[in-house]
Amino acid sequence: ALPPWLSSLSNLRLLDVSGNNNVNLSGITALTQLDTLVLQNLDLSQPMGTEQISTFAKRILPNLEPLSKLKVLSLGGNRFTRLPDCLAKMTSLEVIDFNGNKELQVLSPLTPIISALPNLRIMDFRHVHKEKGTAYWSDAKCTTMKFLAAAAKLLKRRKYASRLIIDRD
Repeated sequence: ALPPWLSSLSNLRLLDVSGNNNVNLSGITALTQLDTLVLQNLDLSQPMGTEQISTFAKRILPNLEPLSKLKVLSLGGNRFTRLPDCLAKMTSLEVIDFNGNKELQVLSPLTPIISALPNLRIMDFRHVHKEKGTAYWSDAKCTTMKFLAAAAKLLKRRKYASRLIIDRD
């Protein structure tokens, strides 16, 4: 669990609890001055919505909307099956990292998220929606790649250098 004294660090800017299998993230939203949050390899998933969460997820990502100053959000190596709803409301985000979320599917356009994040520079979607033992992409994988490619084109149209990182397998 996060130590209780951590919330008293009112000027804390960076928090990395990656790989800490015993961490309880419930108090993380009290750290409103954070500009970088790294939550990698925690077996996290998005809150239950209409889509099913991963059967391997051990914990749920809390609603990060109170972290309005957050610029970098790294959620790599987790168990997301879809993007968290809170992303579009975190308007200071510059970097979003979902690298290694092998179950992540992008089944709708990313245009609303990209439009809501005027400072967004990098979206990392390498190693998402991995399918084993298939010679061809499933319909869902094709949909994911279609929406990621469209997002990459949208980011290229911005006035400043922005990019979406994906792999092609």
